[in-house]
Amino acid sequence: MTELTDAGFVRTRLSERLAQLEGAARSIFGADIDLSPDSMDGQHLALFAERIAGLDELAEMVWQSFDPDGAGDQSLSRLVKINGIERSEGAYSTVTLTLTGTAGVLIPARSVVANASGSVVVYTVADVRLDLAGTATVLAQPDQMGAVSASANTLTLIRSPVFGWASVSNGLPMVVGKLREQDSKLRLRRTASVAKGNRNMVESLEAALRDLAGVSEARVLENASTVTDSNGLPPHSIHAVVLGGDDAVIASTIWARKTGGTPLIGSTEIQLLDANDHPQVVRFSRPTDVRVIARVTVSPRTGWTVAKPAQIKNALVGWVADTQTVGDELANSELYTPLNALGGFVTTAVELARFGQPLAEQNLPMLFYERVSLDVADIEVVVT
Repeated sequence: MTELTDAGFVRTRLSERLAQLEGAARSIFGADIDLSPDSMDGQHLALFAERIAGLDELAEMVWQSFDPDGAGDQSLSRLVKINGIERSEGAYSTVTLTLTGTAGVLIPARSVVANASGSVVVYTVADVRLDLAGTATVLAQPDQMGAVSASANTLTLIRSPVFGWASVSNGLPMVVGKLREQDSKLRLRRTASVAKGNRNMVESLEAALRDLAGVSEARVLENASTVTDSNGLPPHSIHAVVLGGDDAVIASTIWARKTGGTPLIGSTEIQLLDANDHPQVVRFSRPTDVRVIARVTVSPRTGWTVAKPAQIKNALVGWVADTQTVGDELANSELYTPLNALGGFVTTAVELARFGQPLAEQNLPMLFYERVSLDVADIEVVVT
């Protein structure tokens, strides 16, 4: 029977429940009772067995919800709060639009702007009025969270015309958002958060930085040797690379957790006061985006449509945004995963390169402070 033992939770399966009920029925009514699946009694017992097995499954799910390795979705979200962290609920891609037209014209919130093909559609997030020069800027975002991207100067189509509104454009590329944090990633982050109390300074600092508000990625490297290492770190130094978060809060966290006499390396410098009100300089870095180009060669199959090339590009951009972190190598073979999920074609080649270098079927290693940046405009789809 379903029970909790010293060895853990033991669940009774549906077939076992049915066998138990049939055995009980035969002990009461005799061994010659007809309990076949077509009989009324057999179907009656099967219904009871199914309901009881459902309760067994529910009990097992409740038991697993107390284990970070077994819990999922809302159960896992509640559980990780014990470790002082919360699930990232995702973020919208955002873009700053520049509007032009007649001075004083009001452009209402939720005005619609798109690129020429209509594959990227964004909505303004607030009312904005054109100034005396007939210009204004406003933030816009898609309707759905996730990795939606648009290159600079591509969002130029006004989908909801307003009298006096003449043109729109985005001077900078869209800041790519992310989907809701997956259970597997949240489990890894929970494991890392436990290291905050670790006596190893590097692990403790990295875990503390990852848990700061607004920080989505953090990596800390240490050179404990007496010579400059292969990453270019001077002797006995540390280099923190952090994506997101407030500069001052990051600097304070690094200062509070670094060991005495350890040089801090980085391109961002923040000055703060120590416990004795003496000025101190804390250094860390922001990730360096590496522009990557890709060429995907596909062979159409049943289910192919003219929309597939755009779907391929968006799938690759979304996969990179959701999976690649600071210092991660972009593996050629892993890009087949989001492509295979689309269907309607066979992928025959995926070629990659850093911008300005020749394409090839290759992996792209990243330095510890580099982060892959892939845009739909930098992806070519070749149909054979």
